[in-house]
Amino acid sequence: RRWWLVSMRADATSGPSSGPSIFALPGRLGDVEALPRAEWPSARRFREYYAPPCGSRVDAAAGIPVVLLGAAAEMPASSRWTDEAFAARDSPYAVTLDNVELAKTETRAAGEAKSVPLAAFVRHYRDGAAASESDGGGGGGESGGGGGGGRGGRRGGGGEGGLSLYCVSSLPRPLRHDVWLPPPLACGSGTQRLAEAILWFSSGGTQSVVHADGEDNFLCVFDGSKRLALWHPRHGGAIESAELGWHNTSRGDATYGGVGGPPP
Repeated sequence: RRWWLVSMRADATSGPSSGPSIFALPGRLGDVEALPRAEWPSARRFREYYAPPCGSRVDAAAGIPVVLLGAAAEMPASSRWTDEAFAARDSPYAVTLDNVELAKTETRAAGEAKSVPLAAFVRHYRDGAAASESDGGGGGGESGGGGGGGRGGRRGGGGEGGLSLYCVSSLPRPLRHDVWLPPPLACGSGTQRLAEAILWFSSGGTQSVVHADGEDNFLCVFDGSKRLALWHPRHGGAIESAELGWHNTSRGDATYGGVGGPPP
């Protein structure tokens, strides 16, 4: 019942080179609806139309993707979260990131670093040296799903010549005071249903695999940009087919290997 999605590089412009593609699946609807602040739905409208409960008649309970324009700009994180604030010696954000992936293209094979100080990550995420300051490391693995705040890197470069670092960490508690759910989600039981808050943080150029999370997602961009492609749940059977390039990693995590970019 969850929408399938892939997060793509902003400069990806060409489709897969050959063979069948999930971008050719029927029923393409075009751009996702984007609502300015004055047109945000009420909490009731949001629950009934955009995120209906199980058993709803709204599009087989799949819900409707929507962009709430300006939501991130209303949160303190949009002005407080800077490299300087994170790296300062007297920073109120003296926290540890529980997971930093060592590749910007999600393969689950590049490995990850654990317990990385946020200040160390910020000092080096553009040149790939942060992992050397961490308190250990490990193999690749699945990060948690769920909605929450995310952030693109500020003033970041490409990290050439070193590791490509990508923070995919539970949002540390001191940072949670700087984000909140917008009114359509916060009213009613929205806050009680929040499963997890995740911080995505890099110098740019990240790309995910095609996947469907177990929960609905509220993606919030505080800096940079995020480009997504979405597929209705009805296409799940086709997406998870060998014909369209689906395969599983040795850890059993779902991975898709056939996407070279958005459709031409």
